[in-house]
Amino acid sequence: MLKWDIKLFNLINDNLKTPFLDRIMPYFTNLGGAMATFCILVVFSFLYIFPLQRTLIALALTQIIVQFLKQHVSRTRPYEALPNVNFDHNFALSDYSFPSGHSATIFCMATMASWGVPWLAPVFFGIALMVAVSRIYLGLHFPSDVFVGSLIGWLCSAMVLQ
Repeated sequence: MLKWDIKLFNLINDNLKTPFLDRIMPYFTNLGGAMATFCILVVFSFLYIFPLQRTLIALALTQIIVQFLKQHVSRTRPYEALPNVNFDHNFALSDYSFPSGHSATIFCMATMASWGVPWLAPVFFGIALMVAVSRIYLGLHFPSDVFVGSLIGWLCSAMVLQ
């Protein structure tokens, strides 16, 4: 692990800790999960915000890359690797940390939605950033996990949109 990765993790996970963020971060983190993704897909496809077929291809490509890297890098999650991590046991996971699947998924969705409704891009990417930060805040990922996951989601969407 890189020293900067641990320092930035501690800054977000420990130093930004507040009761308000403790309440809202679980909601943001769930936006990158499977159930929220499905709901967003259904609603946004009915509103014609993004092309459903291309979005499904981008999501599939994103998840293939994420799962391949998780299995081959096998990085331990912060709450297992570091002492004194602020961590809610309701979010315990059994897979590996690198890269963040939630970050990859939400950045994939934000990119596709921004293509469909460009003037809302700051909102879509602001939400995506909050999901990524929530993964660190909740002790589930290192900053490099969410950065690479976010990059994968964005790149897969950009490639599908070309």
